[in-house]
Amino acid sequence: MTEPDPRADDLADALLALLDEPAIERRALPPANFWSIVHYGEQSYENRYNRVVRWLLDPTENHGLDAAVVNSLIAAVWAGPGEQPVVGVRRVRTGIETPAPRASDAALAGRIDITVVDHANRVVIAIESKLASSAHDEQLRRYREWITSAYAGWQHVFVFLTEVAEQPDDEGWTALTYGDFVDVIAAERETRKVASRVDAVIDDFVADVDRRGAGPADERIAGLFFTDAAEPKPAQVRFADLLLAVADEIEPADAERRAPHARLAAYVAGLRSSAPAPAASHVFGRLTTRFEERSRSSSELVRTLSYVLDHAPRILAQDHAKAPGVAEFFSAYAEHLTGRARRSARDGVSTVRPEQSLGGYLRTVRVNQGGKGVTFNERVEGVARFRVSGNDLAVFPWWVGHIGDETRNIPRSACGIVGARVQRRPLAEWTPEELHAAVLAALGDIAAHGDGRCGCGEAIR
Repeated sequence: MTEPDPRADDLADALLALLDEPAIERRALPPANFWSIVHYGEQSYENRYNRVVRWLLDPTENHGLDAAVVNSLIAAVWAGPGEQPVVGVRRVRTGIETPAPRASDAALAGRIDITVVDHANRVVIAIESKLASSAHDEQLRRYREWITSAYAGWQHVFVFLTEVAEQPDDEGWTALTYGDFVDVIAAERETRKVASRVDAVIDDFVADVDRRGAGPADERIAGLFFTDAAEPKPAQVRFADLLLAVADEIEPADAERRAPHARLAAYVAGLRSSAPAPAASHVFGRLTTRFEERSRSSSELVRTLSYVLDHAPRILAQDHAKAPGVAEFFSAYAEHLTGRARRSARDGVSTVRPEQSLGGYLRTVRVNQGGKGVTFNERVEGVARFRVSGNDLAVFPWWVGHIGDETRNIPRSACGIVGARVQRRPLAEWTPEELHAAVLAALGDIAAHGDGRCGCGEAIR
C-alpha cells in the first residue's frame, strides 16, 4: 500500500499562496464565460482559437469591425519589402485548414491554419497557429513556397501565431503571440463601437487567452513542479509527481484517449523511477481539507489545479525541430531490424527479422515521418502499435511504449516502459543494437511476469 505523502500539505499551502495574489486568482479562477463552459480538453483549443481569429480577420463577418483588425494585424507584423498591404471588404475570402499542395507533386504539404485572400487588392495572409507545440518538418517553408507560387505577383504576409514567444524556423514568417493579437483587437475596439453581443464574444476570447498565456505566474507555477525549474532540463522534482497524480482525478484522459499530461508524466517518471507513485486519493483529500480550512471550495481547488497543469513548464512542450543525428540513428535502427538498407525516407512498412521480433511480437516496422522514431506493428490486426522515439540528444529515447489508434484504448500515461525498464541517456551513448536489446529485454520482462500484460493493458504475446 502506498504511504501518504507529507508533501501534500506543502503543495496545498503553495497553491493557496498563489490565490492570495489577485492577478493570479483572476486568471486561475476567472468568472464563467463561453470558453470555460465548452471546455472539452486542451487539445481542442487550437482549432477553436483559429476559428475566432479567422472570424475577426474576415472584413465581411458580423463583428462590425470591417477590415480594421486584419489591417492592424498587417501593420503589427509588416517589415516590407514595398508598401504595406491593405485588405478591403470586396472579393475577400477567408479559410481554415487550407490545403497546401507540394510544389513537386500532388501530395499535400499540409494545411495552413488560417488564410485571408483579398482578390481585389492582391493580398494573401497565411497564419500558422501553435498552442503548446512547435512548427515541424519544415512546414513553414513548405507553406510559404506554395503561397508565393500560387499567388505569384501578390503581396504576401506570413504570421507565426503562438501562445508563448517563439521564433519561426523560416525567415519568411513573422512571430506574433496571442497576447500581441489581443492588443491588436483592443486598439480597434477603443475606436469602434460594436454590438454588445460581439463585445461579449470578444471579451470571453480575450479572457481565455489571458488565462492560458504567459504571465507573471508562470515562473511560480514552474517552481511548483521542479525546484530547479529555471534549468533547460530540470531534474529536481518538487511537487510534479503529486500534481500529475491528481491530474486524472480532475481531468481524465479525453474522448480521443490522449492522456493530457502524458509527456510530462513520462519525463517525471524517468526522474523518479525508483520512487513509489503517490496515492492520488490521499493527495487530493489533503488538498481538499486545506482548501476548506481557508474557506475555499472543492470547485476552486479543481479549477486551480487545472490552471496549474495547463501552465506546466514550457520546456517540456513538444519540440518538432529535428535534432542532428536523430534521423540517421533511427534509419540505422530500422536497417538493424529488417536486415536491409533503407532506399529512401519514403520507405514504408517492412518486416522485422525473426531474431529481432521477440518471438514474433514485433512483426513490422516503419520509420516515422520526420525520422524521429520507429513504429512497430503497423497494419497488424489485433496487436497494438508500439513506438520507440526521441528527439533530445541529452535524454534519449523519449518514448518507448504502446500507442493507440481509432479502435484501441491505449492509455499512454500507463505505458511507461521508458524510464522504468529502458533508462534514458545521451543519444551518443546508444547504438541501434544496444537500444533494441534494451527494448526486447523490457518487453520480455513484462511477458514473463504476472499475466504478461503491460501497464496499459496490452498483452505481450
